[in-house]
Formats: sequence, structure tokens, C-alpha cells
Amino acid sequence: MKSTNIFLAAILAVIVVACNKESDTPAIPAAPSTSATTASATAKPMGNFGMALAGPFQVSLGTDSNPPVPGKPKFTAEVSKDGKPVTDAKVNLELFMPSMKMQGPKVEMKHSVDGKYEADAEIMKSDYSAKVSVESSAGKGTAEFKFTVN
Repeated sequence: MKSTNIFLAAILAVIVVACNKESDTPAIPAAPSTSATTASATAKPMGNFGMALAGPFQVSLGTDSNPPVPGKPKFTAEVSKDGKPVTDAKVNLELFMPSMKMQGPKVEMKHSVDGKYEADAEIMKSDYSAKVSVESSAGKGTAEFKFTVN
């Protein structure tokens, strides 16, 4: 019985390590909304693709439509460091379509307010891998997100 438990624990450890090898940046689940008073009723949710680490930064990525639809949606990346918005970064969004082995758009995101960076990018029906690169005086890093457009 004891050897079976050790064997199962070893297999579980190998699976966990293998699953974490897919990306250099670990994903962090998006935090749920905590209160209706923190956002207006008409505000669109940000970060519908989740949150990930990019070097010393925490980055969430989303579009103005949830789920994303074909067309030219506005992508918004929220960048923070130690819980504070980063307002002086150079932020780029690069999209890939792995199933088609195609490079998608690569755009520079412009700072709008409170650590939010925005850009429009043309997308079509496909699975996507999105890389958000962030560089500022505080450091640099890249976060990766995956999403599907139906």
C-alpha cells in the first residue's frame, strides 16, 4: 500500500512538471470580481483571457467582447507590479494561430489609464496564442495567453 502511494505521488509529480513546461511564464487565475461597487454596470470585463506573469509584472489580457468574435476588437492589457498599475511601459501584443501555423497581427499597445494598454487587432475564427511583452525601467517580461474565436 505504501509503495503504491509513493508510485502514485511520483506519477502526479511528473504530470504536474510536464504541464508546467508548456510556457516559461506561469499562469495565474484571474481574480473574481469582489463587489458591484468597484465597477459600473456598463463596464465590460477585462482580462477575459486570464492573468499571467511577465517578468516582474502581472498582466491580464482581454477584449471588449467576451467571448471574442471575428473582426477588429479592442484588446486591453492591464499591467501591474506589486499590485500597483504600471503606466510607463512599452507593451506589445503578438498573435499567433498555431493550428494554421500562421503569424497573426503584431501591434504596439498604447497606455490609456491606470496601467491599461489598448490596441485594435484583426482576428478571425481560430485558436490563438497571444504574447504580451512588457518593458519598463522596472524590468521586462512576456506573458502568454490562449483563446479561441468562434
